[in-house]
Amino acid sequence: MLPARGALHSRPAHVAHPRLALVIDDDRRTRERYAAVLVPRRFVVEQAGDGREALAKAIAEPPDVIVMEATLPGITGYDLCQLLRKDRDTSTVPILVVTADADPQTHQRLHAAGADVVLSKPCAPTVLVSHVDEAIEQAGARLTGLGVPPGSSNVAHQQRMSHALRR
Repeated sequence: MLPARGALHSRPAHVAHPRLALVIDDDRRTRERYAAVLVPRRFVVEQAGDGREALAKAIAEPPDVIVMEATLPGITGYDLCQLLRKDRDTSTVPILVVTADADPQTHQRLHAAGADVVLSKPCAPTVLVSHVDEAIEQAGARLTGLGVPPGSSNVAHQQRMSHALRR
């Protein structure tokens, strides 16, 4: 059972350091399925049904991780990856793409566009969570290598600190 709708879209006060996940898919049930897997892992989940909405939400509040479909209305998953990589506040946010297209060339194109991980549908919840955790850990390690101290509340916060240090 999913938490109440508001619980997926606002950071709960009782969780010390919730992580923000942006889940993007044009299918509401798929978004809710991913949210149901991420919420128990201390994620607050923001959802978007198309590429334009996702871009606006990611820029307004950079998430700790993005889980998205490749074929999106508005802005395609490929284009969204490229746009997110060009924005200074989202350039290092881990991007996981879950797609029904199992063609290796499609996966290669998604990696070239900026996806950190490309998974084929159907994707088991344990596989998704494992890749989300690993991608966040790797992103944190990259930022620590840039001189950002570990222990910040989330990857997005570490990114902002990293950009401030480079100025």
